[in-house]
Amino acid sequence: MDKLERLRRAARANVAISATYILPNAFTLPIQVYVYKALGTLISKNAALSAIPVKDDNDTWFFRLPEIDLSQTISFQKHCQIILTEPNEQHFTAIYIFHHVIADGMSGKAFHETFFEALHDAATSLALGEATRQVIPSPKLSMLPNLKAVHPCSMGFTSFLKQLFRIKIWHYRDTGLWTGPKSFTPFDIEIRQIVISETVSTALRNRCRQNQATITSAIHTAVARSLLAHLPEECTRLQAIGAMSCRRWLKTERGITDQSMGMDQYPPESFPWDAARQSCATIKQVLGREGKDSSLGLLRYVDSWGYEQSKIGEDRNGSFKASNLGAVKSVPEGDSWPQIRRKGLAESEMFEGVVGGIARELHSAAK
Repeated sequence: MDKLERLRRAARANVAISATYILPNAFTLPIQVYVYKALGTLISKNAALSAIPVKDDNDTWFFRLPEIDLSQTISFQKHCQIILTEPNEQHFTAIYIFHHVIADGMSGKAFHETFFEALHDAATSLALGEATRQVIPSPKLSMLPNLKAVHPCSMGFTSFLKQLFRIKIWHYRDTGLWTGPKSFTPFDIEIRQIVISETVSTALRNRCRQNQATITSAIHTAVARSLLAHLPEECTRLQAIGAMSCRRWLKTERGITDQSMGMDQYPPESFPWDAARQSCATIKQVLGREGKDSSLGLLRYVDSWGYEQSKIGEDRNGSFKASNLGAVKSVPEGDSWPQIRRKGLAESEMFEGVVGGIARELHSAAK
């Protein structure tokens, strides 16, 4: 593994991407038949779906499973977790859960986009009499190249010295900064899904444009405002962490595309658009560097596993993490196509009470 993958392995980060599917009336077989058929197609085309990380130390690597038994890796349940079925048997929610070592958040988005297409193709092939397999052999495909093979991850000398000074010499911490409890292991992961209606989502997007902000910066602001409502008065500052996909700067000739799977309180009566614009400006500034002078560039100088392990029991660097995978591409419509709704990403923990506040803040921003 490259150092970025080892760092994620040390952090033991899982990612969950969900989407709700509505099958058309032409899908007359049990849902499991279509899901197995569609996943067989995905596994045969994506090497990451048959790879697992091995060993919990710095000497870790990927292992290619010779085959995948779908009955062991997929769970169908009526009221929780992996695949949620509702009284309408043509309606289900699929949650793809994977280790961050295997792939990035955009890979989860790509999973659902390709799973959607594979569901449509599954209905056609099953109607022609093709059989569904429970055990899928792994494809003879190579894993995607690591990040440093497709992006320089360069770091200027001045930026490097600043980072080194902050880490080794002057590690100042604002006394009003809240970053939650100290890092600890092991920990459990709970997934809570907030459903924002299409009407509110559209209104929020329009309001962001009117206020020269983005959906991501609005989410950061909504989360921060919700947290501040639950924190003691001495907590006056929050620091948001947001993931930015490097795919926009990668070399497409290496086979990496959007479909690749790989890695102060504000008055309650109005949404704080000034804060959202500041967040938006920060995001644009980082994106403008096209991957240069990012924290990833420091990985070549450190023992990534040892660095991550040394953080256990220490204060966290950020208050919360909020990621936005963007909009799912337009999908075909018609009587023979499934529908895909309610796409969601879950990556980090958030204490109870804040989740509902985030939903209220986003509704407020959309007005």
